[in-house]
Amino acid sequence: MTVKEIVKEYLVATGYDGLYSDLLECGCSLDDLMPCDCNPHSCCPGYKMDDPSDEFEFLIVPKKTPDEWLEDHRFNGVKIMDPDGWDRSNFEDDWKIPLTLQEMWNKVGYSTITFSEDMAKSMAEQYKEAIL
Repeated sequence: MTVKEIVKEYLVATGYDGLYSDLLECGCSLDDLMPCDCNPHSCCPGYKMDDPSDEFEFLIVPKKTPDEWLEDHRFNGVKIMDPDGWDRSNFEDDWKIPLTLQEMWNKVGYSTITFSEDMAKSMAEQYKEAIL
């Protein structure tokens, strides 16, 4: 098994979408991991999102805002009805704070949400993986 394969296996198992490097100012997704064959010492795991500037096809970032997570395929069909997982006394500011996937699942887990039956099964599996 190569280092690249080990890294990809870890990223998949922990819910990451790819790698990014602030130092090298780059990012790569799971479907094209480490295309530059560079030294990955400055790379960190991250999550894929659309580039708001449209300069790049996508970005790999360390965290996403709750709104960005709700657009992510892992939260497809989830609607937060009562956001108990967020600071109710300072909701607007707390909602803007970027989160990791695990942090988002934790906050969603304390909130009242609606979703489809298929999503319920998928969420149960994802939530189980996120809290382990």
